[in-house]
Amino acid sequence: MRLWAKKGEKKVTRRATKKVEAASPNTPKIRYILVGLGMSAVIVGAVWWVMTTPLMEIKQLSIKSKSGEAELAFVSDEQLNKVVKRVAKGSLLTLNMPSIQSAFEELSWVRSASLRRILPDTLEVQLEEHQPLARWGSGGLVNTYGEHFNAEYDEKLPALSGPEGSEAEVVQEYNLYIEALKPIGRRPVQVSLSARRAWQIRLDDGAVIELGRNDMQKRLARYVSVYSKTAGQPGIFAKYAEGTFVASATAS
Repeated sequence: MRLWAKKGEKKVTRRATKKVEAASPNTPKIRYILVGLGMSAVIVGAVWWVMTTPLMEIKQLSIKSKSGEAELAFVSDEQLNKVVKRVAKGSLLTLNMPSIQSAFEELSWVRSASLRRILPDTLEVQLEEHQPLARWGSGGLVNTYGEHFNAEYDEKLPALSGPEGSEAEVVQEYNLYIEALKPIGRRPVQVSLSARRAWQIRLDDGAVIELGRNDMQKRLARYVSVYSKTAGQPGIFAKYAEGTFVASATAS
């Protein structure tokens, strides 16, 4: 009986010890969790303070031209001030950069805008302005990328026209015609693409050349060749009708 009792006591003692040992590791884990939560709260609070403190308010706004020019050519200070007052408010770190970028790009002469934060208190804005190339037939202007935009412009420009969505194609042809006409010292002042895909150009001397739908460059090259030999007279490659030269790429 004593031996059994002793064994039983030992078993009970061992079980009690195991329960104490199993419960003790949880205490450090809970402590670490609480410490971690406390540190997270401190960090969040510190970040929020930094983002909202007056030390991070915008004190300087740098607006530059992407072209490298010292001054913007078309966007006025008045337009810039309106945008700045409307959107560039608050802490430098809490600014809604996409919203500010869109606000600048809504200006009629701005093609693109890019923004950069410069700590502690400067917002840098770089603006790319449209470079006007020509007036577009349906209204507005086209830039050197062949993009249509609407803006006020008083200077004289060539006139381009074509079906909706053909701006880039017409600009490309216009640039080719400029190069082709350089040998005779002439420039296109109008380039038109009809709905039937026929091309017509008017030169700065008043001549109108019907280039048709195919082989436009070859037709224009023959015009240049004969123009040089005949001092601008119609020549054997074209027929004259009401001030219009109908160019032929194959006539001899």
